[in-house]
Amino acid sequence: MVLVRHLLLWVLAMFAFGPTAVRAGDRAEAKPHFAAAQKDVARADFKAARTAIVEAVRADPQWGQANILQARILSELGDSAGAMAAVDRARKSGVPAPQLRPVLGHALMAKGDAQAALGEVSRSDIPPPLQPYAVRVRALAFRALGNVMGAARDYEWLAANTPGDSLIWSDMARFRQETGDLGGAIAAGQQAIKLNPRNHAALILLAQMSRSQYGLVAAIPWYERALAIEPGDVTTMLDLAATYGDAGRAHDMLAMTRRVFALDERNPRAYYLQAVLAARAGKYDLSRNLLNRTGDELDDLPAVALLKAVLEIRAGNEELAIARLRELMEKQPDNLKVRRLLGATMWRAGDAYGAVDMLKPIADRADADSYTLTIIGRAYEKLDDRNNAAVYLDRAAFPAPMDPVPFGSVKDLALVERANADDPNNARTAVPLISRLILAGRAGEALPVAARLRSQNPGVPAAWVLEGDALLALGRVAEAAKAYRAAANLEFSESNALRLIEALRRTGDEAQALKVLALFLEQNPRNLPAQRLLGDHYLAAGDWDRAIKVLESIRHRLGNRDASLLNALAWGWLGKGDQERALIFAKAAYDLSPTNPATVSTYGWFLVKSRQDAKTGILLLEKSVATRPDHAGLRYQLAEGYAATGRKDKAKEAVLRALQTPGFANEDKARKLLATL
Repeated sequence: MVLVRHLLLWVLAMFAFGPTAVRAGDRAEAKPHFAAAQKDVARADFKAARTAIVEAVRADPQWGQANILQARILSELGDSAGAMAAVDRARKSGVPAPQLRPVLGHALMAKGDAQAALGEVSRSDIPPPLQPYAVRVRALAFRALGNVMGAARDYEWLAANTPGDSLIWSDMARFRQETGDLGGAIAAGQQAIKLNPRNHAALILLAQMSRSQYGLVAAIPWYERALAIEPGDVTTMLDLAATYGDAGRAHDMLAMTRRVFALDERNPRAYYLQAVLAARAGKYDLSRNLLNRTGDELDDLPAVALLKAVLEIRAGNEELAIARLRELMEKQPDNLKVRRLLGATMWRAGDAYGAVDMLKPIADRADADSYTLTIIGRAYEKLDDRNNAAVYLDRAAFPAPMDPVPFGSVKDLALVERANADDPNNARTAVPLISRLILAGRAGEALPVAARLRSQNPGVPAAWVLEGDALLALGRVAEAAKAYRAAANLEFSESNALRLIEALRRTGDEAQALKVLALFLEQNPRNLPAQRLLGDHYLAAGDWDRAIKVLESIRHRLGNRDASLLNALAWGWLGKGDQERALIFAKAAYDLSPTNPATVSTYGWFLVKSRQDAKTGILLLEKSVATRPDHAGLRYQLAEGYAATGRKDKAKEAVLRALQTPGFANEDKARKLLATL
């Protein structure tokens, strides 16, 4: 391997550029251990290398090359104090300063002093055989200091001059991931594994990248492979446990956390993961007890803060939950999930003003979910703002097809335009400009900026997404679908998958949309938005058993607070032929949202169909049409109600009004009904 050749050159350089004081008897004993350490380093097995080099240094403490190799190994493992001590021993043994610079720089990087490290490895007196090592450390220093261009140049040099070094490629993969070039990161990680299948760092990176690129399930084999190489690596165990849990493999998650406790009986992250598992099972007291065992070690982690807030909500402590969520919002102002939870908690706590203020940025998006729209609508009702309440509740009843828009504001558009004009090729100014232009309805101006950004950053998913958003806003749906597919191929995240699914549906390719949805759920089986899409698909297809199974699994997780979900379940049970259960769900949905035209119409129709209270049912159907007179579906349902109660003239009038609406989805059914009147 190239790395082995570099190590040999390194050793030769030690002999060529300076003698070391040795004791001959000790040297003979040290050499086999030194050779073993070299082989372990070549395999990137630094833990095994540490054991071997300790024996070499113990046998011959004054051997300069052994001390330098130990410093390098300890630096790789993050032991800065041990690395600096090894460098000092090498210096005292007579190794010249130029030969120490790369490993000293590496030790300084392990210590966290990137500026000092950069000073060491940038000197011109470093021997040529040690240049690759020095350049690698310099790239690490540039990354730590935020010098992206400097790091990129060094990695380009290393790729050209040390193409067979697996560690270089894994470093490069991590760098590309940090800069958002996921496509380049994946390629570099795969090259690192190709050169050295036991490169643990590369395996972990590919696990993380697979989780983003393909999904949770795809990441698991990479984590398991990394753990097989280093079975005692607690960090890998915890990452794998979290992935098991997110993928719905609760038993495996629990077993893995127990393996962690066998090695580290007070590991706070293992307690946190078990707390998450307990909360998902509805065991909130147990979850709270487990979370308390973490002490304050994880308090700075957003996920922990969010779990603590959820547990406070479950305990009825809304004010404490609100305080925790406010702190989290300050750290993550663009986190829509936190904003949604905070707004809903404010609503439950009786703070209608706070709920409106928190939810409005989400509710005003074209892709707002029905739950958020319902909460803000009810909040406006409490504030006696009937007009705004009607607008949001109407949208909650009939959410528009997902029309993805960036999260932000157009208030600072002029400022962003000026910044981008000064530096048009800078992604930091291009991204907010594209987002704000789309929000401002100027997608035609956003598109060329997005296209230029994408051409410059083909491995960055967000660049493809922004171009897709601009194309979608311009009505170029097929082109938008292609852009979203490119983004999803790089990063199969929830937002990218849902964008692609919606774009495919708008092109009329329902089969491909369903295929993408199934693939996403295969990798992310617990994802709620995707599960809801699948449930709606089964409802539309008349597959009542599957629809009910999916929707019930969602209800089990969310409870009975989502009127839209309960309404969907009502239709599922009606389709299955269980009118009694359908009516129970329809009434529950109506009680939650009595001004929502969809829940009103469903409950009214079910009352008519079940013959329990046809008079009230007709009144509710008329109420829903009065709320939304332009909705042909509601008017057709009213026609069915009139027909079922023998009011044929009224039914005929309602059907004709529905048929006058362009694009009416139930036109065939309406004409059949009309023929019977």
